[in-house]
Amino acid sequence: LEPCCITANQRLLCAGGTFDGRVLLWEVDHCPETLAASTSPQQVHELRGHQGSVMSLRLCLAGRAVVSASDDRTARLWVAPGAELEHAGGIDTRGCEGTWACRGIFRGHGARLWDANLIPLSESSALGVATACEDSIVRLFALDGTLLRELRGHQTRGVRCVVVHPKAVRFDKAPVCSAHRVLVSGGEDGAVKVWPLIAAKQSQPASSPKDADAGSLFAKQSWKLPDSEDWIRELVLTSHDEAFVATNFGRLYKVCLQPCREQGDAPQVELIFSTEVVAGTNNITSLGVGPDASQFWLGSADGLGIVLTRPSGGHQLMVSRAQVFEGCRVSAVFASWGGHGAFTDHAGRASLWRCSRDDVSAQWTPTLLATASFASASGKGGKGTQRVLSAALMRLCIGVEQDAFWVFGDEQGALHISSLGGAVQRIEAHIGKVFSVRDVAANVASSGGTAFALSCGGDGVVMLHRFAASACSDPSGSRYACQRLWTIRLGYGLNHVAHVVPLTKLDCSAHDQANLQVPLLLGAFRSADFVLWDPHAGAEVWRHRCGGGKRPNCLLADWPTAPSVLGAAGGGRPQVTFVYSAESKSVEIHTMASFDGAVDASSLALAPRTLCSPLHGREIHAVSWVFQPTSVEPGLFVTAAEDTTLRLTRCGSLSDLASGAELRPLRVSERHPGSIRTIAVSPLPSHAQGAASALVFAGGAKSMLRAYLVDTGLSLRCVWSPVLPQRNGRSPSRDGEVEAFEERVMSVDCLAMGGSLLLVAAATSSGLLHTWHVDLSSAATGRLDERSRVTTRLSQAAVLSLRCAPLPVQIEGAAETVAFAAFAGIADGSLVVQAALDLQQLEASAGRCSHAKLLDAGINDLAVHAAGDGRLLVAAAGDDHALALAVFALEPPSLTAAPPRLRLLSSRRLAGAHASAAKSVCWVPPQLVSVGLDRRLRVWNVEHPAPSGSPEHEQAPLLVEASSRIVRCLEPGALALGSAVEGSSGRPLIVAGRGVDVGVFLRSEGLA
Repeated sequence: LEPCCITANQRLLCAGGTFDGRVLLWEVDHCPETLAASTSPQQVHELRGHQGSVMSLRLCLAGRAVVSASDDRTARLWVAPGAELEHAGGIDTRGCEGTWACRGIFRGHGARLWDANLIPLSESSALGVATACEDSIVRLFALDGTLLRELRGHQTRGVRCVVVHPKAVRFDKAPVCSAHRVLVSGGEDGAVKVWPLIAAKQSQPASSPKDADAGSLFAKQSWKLPDSEDWIRELVLTSHDEAFVATNFGRLYKVCLQPCREQGDAPQVELIFSTEVVAGTNNITSLGVGPDASQFWLGSADGLGIVLTRPSGGHQLMVSRAQVFEGCRVSAVFASWGGHGAFTDHAGRASLWRCSRDDVSAQWTPTLLATASFASASGKGGKGTQRVLSAALMRLCIGVEQDAFWVFGDEQGALHISSLGGAVQRIEAHIGKVFSVRDVAANVASSGGTAFALSCGGDGVVMLHRFAASACSDPSGSRYACQRLWTIRLGYGLNHVAHVVPLTKLDCSAHDQANLQVPLLLGAFRSADFVLWDPHAGAEVWRHRCGGGKRPNCLLADWPTAPSVLGAAGGGRPQVTFVYSAESKSVEIHTMASFDGAVDASSLALAPRTLCSPLHGREIHAVSWVFQPTSVEPGLFVTAAEDTTLRLTRCGSLSDLASGAELRPLRVSERHPGSIRTIAVSPLPSHAQGAASALVFAGGAKSMLRAYLVDTGLSLRCVWSPVLPQRNGRSPSRDGEVEAFEERVMSVDCLAMGGSLLLVAAATSSGLLHTWHVDLSSAATGRLDERSRVTTRLSQAAVLSLRCAPLPVQIEGAAETVAFAAFAGIADGSLVVQAALDLQQLEASAGRCSHAKLLDAGINDLAVHAAGDGRLLVAAAGDDHALALAVFALEPPSLTAAPPRLRLLSSRRLAGAHASAAKSVCWVPPQLVSVGLDRRLRVWNVEHPAPSGSPEHEQAPLLVEASSRIVRCLEPGALALGSAVEGSSGRPLIVAGRGVDVGVFLRSEGLA
């Protein structure tokens, strides 16, 4: 039901939409006296056309138009008789023959529509329609139904509403220029986004026959190979004016773009080389072109390398050749400055060359500098070597060739740093292939002695790396230190980043990652799209679709004066050129520079600005402190979500939290191979820290468990990935049918065992418990040494929660030893307890576990607290809306080498602790905190009954509610609590759903 609108005849118009797709209009007198005496509104029109329910209505133009949105995936514009609508082509004055009529149908949505609205398209009075769709996209249409733009910024959930801001809005700091009107959208992801409404300027009059797509920012030229049997092997873009194409039959073409100033003009093409002049050369497989296009490096199928040199001022190419590989084809060629080049094969080998001029013979001769082999990490891919896909030649000091080194990216996500002498060191970077490595030293304002590179890959992630000379003298040849400055994931659903270019300067002077300025990034995707991404807003500025199954070969973009803000005065116009190879037979060139000044920075003003952003795109399953805040020092915590990412967030000190200071999400994230269900954090011992400070263990789908290192630069790096047995298969369901299941890591915990030894335990959906002893002494170097490993079965049902606790016991004749106990919450509501001195005892006592039925449904979370009398209090949160509290005691306290045993003294179940499932529980000693799907955060006092004198008759403590409040988390479907710790003035607690709340418990006279 849309509220009333006063029409031109001073009557109230009201619109309503029905379940069966009808739009109903009512009128009523506006006079208050008449309105009071009126019996009922008069229905004047019934508009039919929708095939599904009408989800929303908007009355526009003083009641002369109605925009309706329906779950039939269409929006419709209904116009009153005689209404005039202004659009891009002029004014529509078509008569409606005395009745309301449908003037436009807007199709092309991927799901139901939640809202639609009539909007101004530009500074003029031209109108259009904006729609809000359940597929998370805001679409802009012309009144004739033409789709103008898709605005992608909301994450994973639907867009619920769109509205036009009624006044002019100016953005001071966002990367957009001023706008007269803005579109505001709100989504189920909890985000509100602002989209300035400025249309792209047209380069030609609308009446021009060539202006078929004048609204586009780019002109398109195409060229097809003259030989229909030949196909394109490589395509290299050297400038906005020329590109080079290498074909399978050994031909090298130069494509000149400079004369192409009109849309659709064909570029000028010149054949500059053919391998027919080089005897014994097989098919060309790859091409590399130097920065100034003075050298062309070609690789062939028979392992031959060809270098074409074009002397300064000359047109004749000088041909040099060398046998690079024996019995192996050249898979890729990379050319760089100073005559340097690299050939690689499919076996993970690289041959480093330099082609220089011999002063005696005046000939250009390639010289082999070194060979390098890139071995894969153990357990990755099952191969000994990996194919190289990308490379860049870096140097620490400009003009000093001795400090030059190659950075290669392989198909397993690793970066390999190779000196010109062939010494190689490996760095784990991406999950998946590394498609591009780009030297961005020209974009960075920094001191000498460092180099910077951008890498992107199949995981949809862009990383900035800083290289410097290593401080330690490693005899293995690790001469370079690499630091990851930031990691950005370019939206959700945007994978396979083939190329990326920063459009603005990179500020790498800040040591604090939270203060690093991330530039606007232009990326080319394997889905045949080019996207301009604003990392600050977390959304796209624009997307250029080229369509079809095309491969993005090259991307070149620059701004003449490199403005810090798009549209700033004096910023100049952008020059952007994309090059595709379509079906390996033709070349497509999309260039913004071809408009010759008709497009300026204001054409790029369609940029979202995030006002309220969720921390993750999906619900958060786990949260934990990395650095706990103190009275003066800030804290840092990590969150893990269904969207497969880990994220770091900084909060203030305890005093800042008590005063309501805002959180500062860092642009630090790491993508896990699957959705993450559980995390555990372990600080590193002081002697093993180095540049690192903590380890984050994460587990979830696909039976994946990984350890990530948090270093002082606040970055996440995978250092351990044990291989868990895959138990995917089929099992009988309750009704006897056979259904598929997938092994998942349901819970993980860790426990310090003294010195540098750490116990890591992971429970799975098949009821298994995997435990490891790992050595942390080498963690700072990027690896964990696995001492031993044991797998035991706890239950036939899934293990939902797991906690490990130390058991200080005294062995006769020995010093104090740290034993441990594993508490596991099972899907049937039972608690399984297993204790041991070491992993061997744990394996030997697998069949002697203690079982206790605490709840009637699954135990979602456990919390263990060591009481002062040597007893353990175990709290459980269940799916049956209840909490349970159990008391365990160690017996006997003095042991031989036999396994320790925990005896259950008493237990108590508190029914109805929450109105829905209890999701998480933690101790804030001496109190207990729980949170449930009812979005209630409850604090419980633990009241111990008077001692009975007999352990057999001892009663369990009582849980008495101390306080309760509603949490503000945006996603009640999955909630998590971060473990609270002691503090000088309070105890911090994290509550995570889709967003995150951090609170502090303040105490006054013993009351929370």
